[in-house]
Amino acid sequence: MKKRYCAFGVQENSNCKYELRLARYVDIARTIREEQKKKDHLYLLDIGCGVGRLIQYGGTKEIEWFGVDFNPKDLICASRRGPYRLVQNNICEGIPFHSGQFDVAILSHVLEHLYDPQKVVEEAKRVLKSKGIIVVGVPMHTWFTYWVQKHIVPLFDRLTRHPHRSHVFHFTIASLKKMLKDFEIEDIRGFRLFSASKVLPLENYYFFYRLSTWWGRHFPQLTAEVNCTARKS
Repeated sequence: MKKRYCAFGVQENSNCKYELRLARYVDIARTIREEQKKKDHLYLLDIGCGVGRLIQYGGTKEIEWFGVDFNPKDLICASRRGPYRLVQNNICEGIPFHSGQFDVAILSHVLEHLYDPQKVVEEAKRVLKSKGIIVVGVPMHTWFTYWVQKHIVPLFDRLTRHPHRSHVFHFTIASLKKMLKDFEIEDIRGFRLFSASKVLPLENYYFFYRLSTWWGRHFPQLTAEVNCTARKS
């Protein structure tokens, strides 16, 4: 039976101690803590919160967590992970909160599933307070892999009658910055050049995690995913 771990001391039943696909949550939690130092109380909206994994990393002290998602089953799971105030809604039709209500908005691996992600980014900007921050996490492509995903993969899918793919929008560093043109970008960093949890269990070693995050800070365009932190201008 394969051994299971508690990744980053938070995520139980994981493949490795420092599972890189979970590093995005560690990084978002760091950003939340830095923002929390500036305010006595933080209002945070997790847009497309899914099963609520982020709240396990981000903590709840002096933070009011709000979440919105379309899937009612995921919202039930999220309610069990922490004190979320949850709303079921299709974010493509708008975010059901008041303008200027939140200090932090999270869009972690949501935009790549949308045909019109710009609309959701604009809604996130609307619900943010002045100088509020947005954290956007997306899979990353170089110009070449972006071109392949945009032109070759759809052609292949039509020829092979491949079922619908969940990722319908693809990002490069340039296209991500363009989508966040109304924000002041403060940081872009990636987390993994490749995953190493199956063949070589490198993700059980802290040095490999540190090496991966170092690479992601310096060469985010050459990683599998990035987090971008930007401030409402």
